[in-house]
Amino acid sequence: MSDDIQNILRIEDNAEFKGVLVNFVFKPELNRRYAHEIETFPPMVEAVMAINIFDLAISTGSMWKYLVEHGNRFEALRRVCKDIGAAKAAEYLNSVISQFPDGVIPEDDNERMDRCDELELELRKIDRQHSGSVGDAVNRLREYINANQVEFERQVGEFWVKYL
Repeated sequence: MSDDIQNILRIEDNAEFKGVLVNFVFKPELNRRYAHEIETFPPMVEAVMAINIFDLAISTGSMWKYLVEHGNRFEALRRVCKDIGAAKAAEYLNSVISQFPDGVIPEDDNERMDRCDELELELRKIDRQHSGSVGDAVNRLREYINANQVEFERQVGEFWVKYL
């Protein structure tokens, strides 16, 4: 596994790096029930999933899209960004959460969507102000995995055993 991870960490392009990393961790032969059990992932596996979802939502849409589709995972994303040292992404997320009453994103999908619709213009401004922070989060994830490679390998192995 070490050689595979070393080769992945050498990929310079962020999109390619993230794609190869995600395909490595979430290999096709895994039982797909893992998608409904993200809360039980080992922390570094959760970080890969969280940054991937964040990047996909923002790069193909906006924070509005992330919140509507994955808003129930917002606090987990904030924790992951803190854990991996993604300060720019954390600032972005803090700007977003400040738009919600009491700093709480509604759990209810309909209520969350209504609130996001009300905030759409403000969320667009925040998106523009924090352009590049998602790419920075991908870079911080790469650095975090590189600095903690043995633990990453252990956690990925544990994840594979559970879902193979």
